Amino acid sequence: MSYVLVEENGDLKTGTILVDNGTSLQIELTSGRRAKVKAAYVHLRFDSPSPSELLPAARELAEEIDIDFLWECAPPQEFGFAELASDYFGHEPSAAEATALLLRLQSAPVYFPRKGKGRFRPADPETLATALAAIERRRQQELEIERLADEMLAGRLPEPIARSAVAIVVRPDKTGIEYRAVERAASTAQKS
Repeated sequence: MSYVLVEENGDLKTGTILVDNGTSLQIELTSGRRAKVKAAYVHLRFDSPSPSELLPAARELAEEIDIDFLWECAPPQEFGFAELASDYFGHEPSAAEATALLLRLQSAPVYFPRKGKGRFRPADPETLATALAAIERRRQQELEIERLADEMLAGRLPEPIARSAVAIVVRPDKTGIEYRAVERAASTAQKS
């Protein structure tokens, strides 16, 4: 029996090949649904493990892959995930290993922008540094919003909210931290 890993509507799915016409395949997905897919959407053909076991095993392996190390050892030009999997694991990767690497690459678009089906290119250092700084800034803003909302839910009025209370009511800046904190606190307390 031969199996495939395909991308359908942005999701990775596994299935059993029923008919192979060269340019298209008739497959039965693990959900039981039959589908006709173009060969270009097939990321991987494999014989083991079974389709229902591949993605859970790959997700477990993907958690262990260090994205910073992967970015450092990736080739500077565009590459396919299977090529990098061979270099990363040091041997011809199993279906689970190759899929794990694909999942890890897809989960880090800041590090590896997609260049096509199963193809990636590492971000240049300046772009990566800028993107990581923006992510950290958003994370810090979320922490501040959460802190302010928690303080309001505890019955205290935080200083930043007190300073801009009139503006929040009269002319709110809906992208501002203070407004978002008030909105989150009101939503949590189920009050308008």
